[in-house]
Amino acid sequence: MNNQRPFLKTFKITETKSSPIVVSIVGMGGKTSMLFQLAEEAKALGKRVLITTTTKMWVPKIQQYDFIDLSGQLFSHISSEDMHAGIYVGAIISAQQRNKIRGVESKILQPSLNKFDLVVIEADGSRSKPLKGWRKDEPVVPDFSHFTIGILDITCLEKVIDQNLVLRLELFCKLTNSQPGDQVTLDHLAAIISNQRGLFQNAAGKKIVFLNKAESQAATKQCRTLAAMLPAYDIYYGSILNKQVTQQS
Repeated sequence: MNNQRPFLKTFKITETKSSPIVVSIVGMGGKTSMLFQLAEEAKALGKRVLITTTTKMWVPKIQQYDFIDLSGQLFSHISSEDMHAGIYVGAIISAQQRNKIRGVESKILQPSLNKFDLVVIEADGSRSKPLKGWRKDEPVVPDFSHFTIGILDITCLEKVIDQNLVLRLELFCKLTNSQPGDQVTLDHLAAIISNQRGLFQNAAGKKIVFLNKAESQAATKQCRTLAAMLPAYDIYYGSILNKQVTQQS
């Protein structure tokens, strides 16, 4: 597996000619980690990066960003000329959960995009569970996204399908043709990726799959098998924690 290989480069995000580049992240088991990994890499390239959400996400730690605006105005008080390279978090504090932030309205988001070089959006929620079933209005991916990155945790394989593991268990079982009490299989993960009601429902732009937590030989082998089952998809695997990423050849 490659060591310390940049995700931006491997996913070919930096090859996109659009400005700003908009990336939406969906799925379970590493969305927020991927969000900040991409942002850190872009910052190192001298880019201005906006982090926001269309759902809810935890309030970032102070060491994760350079600038933050929780007014819902997305740095409207700063001109483009005065914005320097760095990570900008723009959102609103959730009234119901003070430790979470929620996204701003599209009418504010879209006009603000041109202040940034890269916009990374957390566009799905899983309530910290490794698997989920999606309602028709999920994920909430803006239609102007250039990339939709779907995250799956490969270590959920062989775990028991129940309410503790899965958000919206009934929808998940319908999606994957499974039953409560079954063990998670590669076929179930393949269904999550390929079913039109699954991970990439409402996706926009190029679709990328990242199988996270492939931190052992056994997990890497499972990733390769799953990728071989879905040759039409751009599937990568590795570890966000260890900054490792490999594309299935």
